[in-house]
This record gives sequence, structure tokens and C-alpha cells, in this order.
Amino acid sequence: MRKYTKILKILWLLLITFDCFAQSDSYFDRIAVVSDGRITRYTDMPISVYAENPDPYAINCLDALNYALKEWEEQSAGIVKFQLLKKPEGADILISWRTKLEGSYKEHPLGIAELHRTENDKYYVQLIICLRDPITAKPLSTEQFQSVLLHEIGHAIGLWGHSKDKDDIMYYATNAQKPTINDIMTLRLVYSHENGYSLHEKSIAILQEDIAEKPSEASLYYLLGTIYQDQKKYTEATESLKKCLELNPQYHKARVALASIYKSNGQEQLAVSEYMNLAKSEPSAMIHNVIGTSFYNNGNFNEAIAHYKKSLELDRTYEPAKRNLYGVYVNRSSKLIDEKKYEDTTKFLSEGIKLFPDKPELFNLLGVAYSEMGLYDKAIDQYRLALNYNPGYKEAKDNIASCYNTLGIKYAQSNQWEKAIEAYKQAMAYAPEMDEIRRNMSALYWNRAVYYSSIGDINSALNAYLDYIKLEPNNSDAYNNLGAVYSRLGRFDESIKALESALKLDPNSLDIKLNLSIAHQKYGYDFMQKQFYDKAIEEFKKALELNQQDTNLYLLLAVTHDRVGKLEEAIKYTEKALELEPDNINAKKIITNLKIHLGNKSLEAENYDQALKYYTTIPEDMKTYQVVNNIAYIYIKKGMYMQAMDQIDLVLQDDPKDKTANNNLASIEAKIKEQLAKDSNSQEAKDLIGRVKLSMVLSFIYQGEIEKAKRNLIFVVGLEPSNKNVKQMLIDCIEKLADAYEKKGFKDQAREIRDYKNELN
Repeated sequence: MRKYTKILKILWLLLITFDCFAQSDSYFDRIAVVSDGRITRYTDMPISVYAENPDPYAINCLDALNYALKEWEEQSAGIVKFQLLKKPEGADILISWRTKLEGSYKEHPLGIAELHRTENDKYYVQLIICLRDPITAKPLSTEQFQSVLLHEIGHAIGLWGHSKDKDDIMYYATNAQKPTINDIMTLRLVYSHENGYSLHEKSIAILQEDIAEKPSEASLYYLLGTIYQDQKKYTEATESLKKCLELNPQYHKARVALASIYKSNGQEQLAVSEYMNLAKSEPSAMIHNVIGTSFYNNGNFNEAIAHYKKSLELDRTYEPAKRNLYGVYVNRSSKLIDEKKYEDTTKFLSEGIKLFPDKPELFNLLGVAYSEMGLYDKAIDQYRLALNYNPGYKEAKDNIASCYNTLGIKYAQSNQWEKAIEAYKQAMAYAPEMDEIRRNMSALYWNRAVYYSSIGDINSALNAYLDYIKLEPNNSDAYNNLGAVYSRLGRFDESIKALESALKLDPNSLDIKLNLSIAHQKYGYDFMQKQFYDKAIEEFKKALELNQQDTNLYLLLAVTHDRVGKLEEAIKYTEKALELEPDNINAKKIITNLKIHLGNKSLEAENYDQALKYYTTIPEDMKTYQVVNNIAYIYIKKGMYMQAMDQIDLVLQDDPKDKTANNNLASIEAKIKEQLAKDSNSQEAKDLIGRVKLSMVLSFIYQGEIEKAKRNLIFVVGLEPSNKNVKQMLIDCIEKLADAYEKKGFKDQAREIRDYKNELN
């Protein structure tokens, strides 16, 4: 959102002036008679005071000022406190020094207090102190300065009435050098009431009593008119002010008040007419200042500026005119900015800066206008000028930060990363508390890192993520991505550290756990390639703890355990992989090789049961002829001929000429014949020899030697086997052999063969 300084709206200022010699009859009862009928006091401490530098011959007036301020502070026991300013901006009390005072009054005052109301019951006071005695023209003594300053400062802090006691500092013609107990008690009473507290009716009653005693005193009618005006009783106020002017046509303050009433009633022409008459009759700085305010409130800024300038021509140190002229440039330019009239704003402010070259608010507003025009470099220059005059000017800091922030966004959108970073750094230097800048800078670092990753510039991506983490140290995604970048660079240990940091920040993130598992897996694979198998196993196990559903991890653990000779462990991990993916070809190959290796070792050691365990648990589709033949061999060794022949048949079915299978078959035949030789009536032996011959039948059929198959088949039929399985196999062989004859066109032989089945039935 655009920010710029808003100065208090220039209000119609009701000027109330006091001289040291104005007549009064009482004290607190009259405390509001000359302040619009209401308590007018400061609410914030310390009260800020600015005093012009006087002419060298009257330098003792500054000592007198310090004395007066100190006396009020000490005697009031802290009710009021003061702070001297080096510049007039924002001062509650402005003090000017004059060799003589303006105004056609019958008295010869040494000081005047002008009350300038602003808004929200706020006000400031212009004190005009005479440096010379108006009668003798001699410089005032230190004691005279002390007396008049104590008196006028008393008005400024809320003692707007006068005391009847000649000893009081607030006596109308005082020579006192200290506030009395009566002064302080009255001050305490004033500060026991809220600022703006109404004493209208009491003040009116007192003035009416005074008028009854002194019906020709013009000032009394003037004061009565100002109270009616504050009550918005404009008819009564007008009557009183006209009566004042009837008695004293030169009582110009009454004309100012009368013009103010005309303005309040919407009678602008009458108001301006009064002001113009005043300007002709008494062309004072005060009058032109009031006329300028009237024109300003009527929207005529050029005329307002002209009269404020005229006021300053008459009195270049007249602070109210300075404030109001400055306020015109601030408020008018602010309005032009709101209306998006930026060209007009820059022209108007350039004129204002010539008049007020040390006002940071004007440079700030000019910066806002340039910023809205998209001229960010020019805007930044103006904000810097504002900060040169006021290094702590927050709005200028925020505005220059916003400018740099906008530049950062534009640079980032065009991938000008370094320029964008520099712009954001400048922005944060001026407004480190501005969250938007921090968010944008974070987004910049993030987008820069993602961009470099996308184009394969991994080293730049790494640096970008590290920069981002410096700014956002608690972002788990940043550590997650950093881990991925380290991994792509082969810096696996750093990848793991980054991902562990991410997991600490987000312990439940499945994505981070998966990435950390992958990092351990890659680190382990790197160790495995370097033949550091123990370290590889350690990393694979860490990976497995994070992701127990990764088949590949189990296989890597199987391979590494195989490499270190832990084959049983290798088998366990492979079996776990097969539980997850039963058809995983790599797992099948690994477990097959492992079991063949272990089976062969057991076979060599004649540990047939152990070997058989390994061979038979190999997946069926992975068993080789060698494995099946080895199983058959073990069964032969164990005397389990039927089981051995089942294995032999599997080999011969695919390769009828397989030498090992045929040798195994011959070995069985020889062993059974030995049994028959010992016991020719052994039915078991007959069944076994029959089973051997049937295997031969199948082998010959597979080889296409059907006559040899027929001879062996007839031999088995003659044995009349009793074993149910052998009989069934015989029937199957009859059908297969008959089919083989039919395929060759020997139908008669096929029928002959099938007749053997009928004989069996």
C-alpha cells in the first residue's frame, strides 16, 4: 500500500493574543475568558519549545528563557516539563524575538501569546517577545526578560487569565521573578481538569459583569464574541464583535474573528472581504497568514500560497505562516497523489522543495509520485534525500524499501537473480521488519534454486538452497531439496545430513523419509562400488529402516552379504524381496545363484539333506538341468529312486539326450537290477525297474526312436507292475507311444500299442 506523510489538515485558526498589560480582575475564574471559554492546556509532556536565535546584543534573552523554563518546572514540581528543540518542526511553543510588536493597541506590551488551534483539541502557541522597551527603545534587562518570559510561558501552559495579586507572575503588569504559590495552585487546578473542559457560561457571566462596569472597553466585547463563537452562537458572537469594532475600529483581532464567523456560516465573500480590508489597513504577517488559510479552506491553493508568502515577506520568521505554507504543499500534493495526478504532483512538489529544501516529507511525497509513475530510481533518490534530513523517518524508510522490493520482483521475474537479491537486501536494510520483503526474498531464493536445478546447473542450485536456508532455517522442504542436490553431486554424506535436518523439522513426512532412504541407498551403493561392503551394508540397513517396502534394498543387502560370504543372510534378504514381489526376476536370479552355490557346497561335503534343501527351494522356473540332475543324484544316493526318476523325467522331457540325466537313469537301473538279482520275486524291485524302463520309453519317444520305446514298453507290460503310480505312468506311456506311431502314419501299430492298455484293464 502506498504510504506518505499526512500533515494535520490546515484548519481555520482562531488567533487569541495576550499582552502583558491586559486588564483582568481575577485568576482561575477568568482562566478561560481569553481561551474561548474552555480550559486549554497541554496533555503530553515534555512540552517542546523552539526559540529563534536573537540578535547578538540581546543574547541574554536566551539565558532568561532557560531560567523561565526551569522555574516553571521546579515550582510546579513536575506538573509541566519542557524540552528545547533545535528546529521549529513539531514544537508546542514557538518563540520569536522582535524589536517592536505589531498591532495598534493603546498599551505597549512586551510580549504576545498567540494561540493556534489545530485539530483534536491540539494547539501550539506563538510567543512574540519584544527585545526593547517600547517607550525608551533600550534593550530589556535580564530581569525584564525573565519576567515577561515567565508570564507568557504561563499563558502557553494554560494560565490564560490574569491574577489580581501584584506578586503573582500572572499579574497583568508583573515584575515578579518566580511563580508564586498562588500561580502554582492555579496551575494545579487547571491541570486537574481535562483539556477542553468547558467554562463557557462562567466566562460569559464574568465578561458581562466587566462590561457592565466598563461598557466602552472594546476588548471585553471581543473576548465575549470569541466565547460565543466557540459555542457556535454566531449571532451573539457577531453582535459582540461588531460592538468591539464600533468602539475601536482598529481592533483588528475582532475583524479576524468576525471573518472567521462569516466563513463558518458559509459567507466566504464576506470573510474574504474582511480579510482584504485587514490586509490593506494593517498588512501584518498574522493577517496574511489568516487570509491564506481562508483561501486554502476554500480550495484556492494558489491564492493561499500567495498570502502565506506575503506573510513571510512581512516577517520571514513568522512560524504559523511557515507551517501553513508547508502544510499546503504536503496536503495538496497528497491529494494530487490520491487523484493519480502524478505529473502535477512532481511539478507542485518541485516548487515546494525550493521553498523548503530541508523538509523530508516533501522529498518523501515526491518519491511516492515517482514510484507511482514507475520511475523507481528517481523515487529512491528522493527517499534518500528525505532520509538525509531525517535518518529515522519511518515512512521514507518503508517507501524506499517498497521501491527496492518492487525492483526485486521485476528482476526476479526476468531471472536477473543477482540484481533481485541486491534489491531485496537494500529493501531489508531499510525495513527489516517488513514481512512482505522477507517473503519475497525467500521466494526469490527458492525460485532461483528451482530454476538452476531445472537447467541442470547443480552447483548454482546448491548455493541457492544454502542462501535460502540462511533466510528460512526452519523450512523442511529446503533441506529436503538440498539433500537431493547434494545427492546429484555425489556428496551423499552431506545429502544425508541435509535430509536428517529436514526430518527433524517434519518428522511425519513420508516424502522426506523416502528421500533419506534413497540417500542412504546411494551412499551404500557408492561404498559397494568401492568394495567397502561393510559400510555399504550399514547404509543399506539405514535405508531399509526408513523404507521397508523397497525390494531393491533387500536385493542390495543380499548382494553385499553375498560379497562378504554371508550367504544365509543374503538368502533371507532375497526371500523378503520375493515376498514383496514374487515375480521379480532379479530376486529369482539372485536366490537361485545363492542356493545353487550353497547346494553345490553341501553336495561336495556329501551333506545331501542340506543340499536337497537348497536345491528344492529354488523357484521352479529358475531350476537348471544341472540343479534337477543334482536333485536326482541326491535322491539316488538316498535310495529314493522314484523321486529321482521324477527329476530325471523333467530333464529328459526337454533334452532326451542329456548325458547326466541318462547316466543317472542308468545308475538307477543298475542298482535295481542288483536288487532283482538278489531277489527275483521282489515286486518292489519289479516296480522300480518298470519305472526306470518307462523313463526310457519317454526318452526314446522324445528322441523319435519309437521301436526302442516299444521294446521297453512291452518289457514293462510283462512285469505287471503293482505300484499304482507306475501303472498310471505305463498307461500314459502307451498313449504317448500310440500317438507317436499315428503321427508317423502307422495306424496298425498304434492300435496294437493301445491293445496293451486293454490287457492292463
